[in-house]
Amino acid sequence: MSILNYIIFFAYFVLVLVMGYLLGSHNKTGTEYFLASRSMRWFPIGLSMMVTSFSASNFKAFPTEVATNGLYVMISIPVFLLSGLVVNRFFVPKFHAMRAVSLYSVLEEKFDVRVRLLAGVIFMFWRLIWMAATLVAAAKILHVMTGLHWTWLLSIIGFVALVYTVYGGIRAVIWTDVVQFFVILCGVLAGMIVLIKAMPGGIGELFSEVYAKGGFKPVAPVDPEFFSFNPMIRITLWSGLLGTLVTFMGRFGADQMMVQRYFTARTVKGAKAGVWCNVIASMFVLTLLSLFGVFLRSTPEAGTVSAGALLASVVAAMPDGVSGLVCAGILAASMSSMDSGINACSASYMSDIRPRLPRHLLSEGSARYFSSAVFGILAIFFGYAVAQTGDFFEMLNKIVNGLGSPLLGLILLALFFKRANATGSFIGGLTGPIFSLYSGLFVKNLSLHYYSALNLLVTLAVGLVASLIVERLVQTGKTPNQN
Repeated sequence: MSILNYIIFFAYFVLVLVMGYLLGSHNKTGTEYFLASRSMRWFPIGLSMMVTSFSASNFKAFPTEVATNGLYVMISIPVFLLSGLVVNRFFVPKFHAMRAVSLYSVLEEKFDVRVRLLAGVIFMFWRLIWMAATLVAAAKILHVMTGLHWTWLLSIIGFVALVYTVYGGIRAVIWTDVVQFFVILCGVLAGMIVLIKAMPGGIGELFSEVYAKGGFKPVAPVDPEFFSFNPMIRITLWSGLLGTLVTFMGRFGADQMMVQRYFTARTVKGAKAGVWCNVIASMFVLTLLSLFGVFLRSTPEAGTVSAGALLASVVAAMPDGVSGLVCAGILAASMSSMDSGINACSASYMSDIRPRLPRHLLSEGSARYFSSAVFGILAIFFGYAVAQTGDFFEMLNKIVNGLGSPLLGLILLALFFKRANATGSFIGGLTGPIFSLYSGLFVKNLSLHYYSALNLLVTLAVGLVASLIVERLVQTGKTPNQN
């Protein structure tokens, strides 16, 4: 690491801390701390949604997946359009009209407090493990690129994100996310430009080299298996479309971290525009990352080293300043996930859990700051633990990605299934995470994208069947009435 790259790192950290301090002066109420007084416009909402779901794992995984296996993963990109249509038609108007802090209040309105508490606990566990995973991913990548020990990097990234998030609230989170979007964008573009210039024949020779290595499959040459209905093939057209749609619906329709952005919008029209801004920004950045992956495929190291080592070796060979920008992009991807996760977990705790506690040792204002700090510290310590698990880290990512489906199942039961009742939905909501853990650990060789769809199907099926059984028992007088 050169002095110039360290200056870029330091300047980035100072910028987000100053923004957190300046924007934190607004925090007088819970509505401001968690919802920015419902005053945000569509542009920052949309960019914040994009970078919130874009972690350091994505920064590494998308280009290295393309560099290693071809363009298969790009099937997920157009699904953003379909998910945007569905979310804006069926979810955003309902959620924005709730005027709530926590999405899961809708579960208490339809069912009872048990289901709301269950959803809050699932969400907080899900996002704590996810924050830990993205911290570890960033620390491990930057360790290879910078030579700094990963524990120091994890601690610094986590601590800086914790400080500006705890003090600044959701307004600081959203506006720092906007900055982080452009940092990510600059990092990706800088890396691509360097790789193009490194090829003597320019971009034409680069594409020829990638084509010769089979880097454009399944398009050129066409891979017949890509159109197969076999659920055991790693990625197919059908698994990519269905599984990615379920994953995106879980993200934009059942995740407090994302839905909280709708709550901050001034109007439902602004919330819908924010969704489309997120869709366009996500498709643009993921397309750039796919091209970055194509460019990585052209390097001599491609196919001879691991995916992570490939990215690290290419970035390390970049000129000073450019490599610093790419590393700053990885930092931004990690911190944007961390800050959003902290604020959303605190919002869920303060709205879903704390009002049910028998005693309150802190005032509501102090509890907001304290709970945010606790979730940030827990994420850092979970990161230390996750990093020690070796090969289990990849398995953990599969489990984390599956936990959104049970939450989506609960929201769908509440909004669209009239015969779903409290006890049946609680049983379905409890079964979903257990099955997600089981499928992630023990169901082998299933197409990557089908795990989320399978977990959703199980949650819905168990919830509906249990609801019908409870309804039948009520009718026969064998159990107390259920709503």
